[in-house]
Amino acid sequence: MLTAKDKLERKTSIPLEIDQVGSGPMIVAILTGNETLAKYCNLMEGKPYCIYSYVQEKSYEYMLATEPELCASAPEALEFLKTHRKSHKFALMCFFYNQKHVNRTHNFKSKFEEFSNRSIEDSE
Repeated sequence: MLTAKDKLERKTSIPLEIDQVGSGPMIVAILTGNETLAKYCNLMEGKPYCIYSYVQEKSYEYMLATEPELCASAPEALEFLKTHRKSHKFALMCFFYNQKHVNRTHNFKSKFEEFSNRSIEDSE
């Protein structure tokens, strides 16, 4: 059995005591050798990050920079994108066994309806 001292002396390049974030993106980071993605999945030593928060921030910046008219026409949707980390998690996380994409879409839709206090028709 390893003592606390033994555990401290064992070194790997993966900080196992720090929880990785985002199993799907983490697997992609490992398979592609993408260090930036690995950093935001907490596979690198240093400051802890959250891939979902990172994508949330960057997608908001991207939408403002590339789709200003769309952002101006849908301020509620933009605010939801900016303030709801879970929406980005829904988009990035791996599917559970037997989960269908339509279930995730309905879940995302219900979160937005709750946020905006309005109902969205399927045609929208």
